[in-house]
Amino acid sequence: MLYKLLARIVLPAFPEIIWKKSGDPKNLYLTFDDGPDPDITPRILQILKRYRVPAVFFLLGEKLELYKNNLKQINYQGHKIGNHGYSHYPLILSPRIKMHDDIQQTDRLIQSEFMQKTAYFRPPYGIWGPAITQELKNFHKRMVLWSLMAFDFKWNADKVMAHLSRSVTGGDIIVFHDNHQSRHAVVEALPDFIKLCQSRGFNFRLL
Repeated sequence: MLYKLLARIVLPAFPEIIWKKSGDPKNLYLTFDDGPDPDITPRILQILKRYRVPAVFFLLGEKLELYKNNLKQINYQGHKIGNHGYSHYPLILSPRIKMHDDIQQTDRLIQSEFMQKTAYFRPPYGIWGPAITQELKNFHKRMVLWSLMAFDFKWNADKVMAHLSRSVTGGDIIVFHDNHQSRHAVVEALPDFIKLCQSRGFNFRLL
């Protein structure tokens, strides 16, 4: 809730950053960070296919290289891919040339493996600054943050659901994770969260 309050105060001053779809009371936007993972990502994609829900997956370059031989089982058709940096290192701590190379290298890996160009970038940990925003302009990308975090990387499915059910509002951009830390919570909570939101009259849209 503190993040949402701070975001409402700070982020309207940066219209180039997407963090919530204001004035969109019936739609929600799912995103997933830190993939791909050869075990968790296909399971998430199956859930999304079952409920006909689109999402944006923000991928890490080092994961693309680590799991290069396992990526054929991952099909992002109907979804979008975003760039999440190469190594999940806070780019704000890097020199400008490192930021550029980090984004560019991950773009090349995504293009090579999935034949997709990425229009979106989410900085690791959501930490950003003027140098990053300038680099994104050079790459013609939009920064995408979020308005609701699932905390699936540290909570069990029941706690994730309790948090999301009381916090979700129209226009929210929601972050789950397809990584090792979230492997149990995300697979258990995601179907229930989708069904809960649909029962409340929400639709899931693609950013």
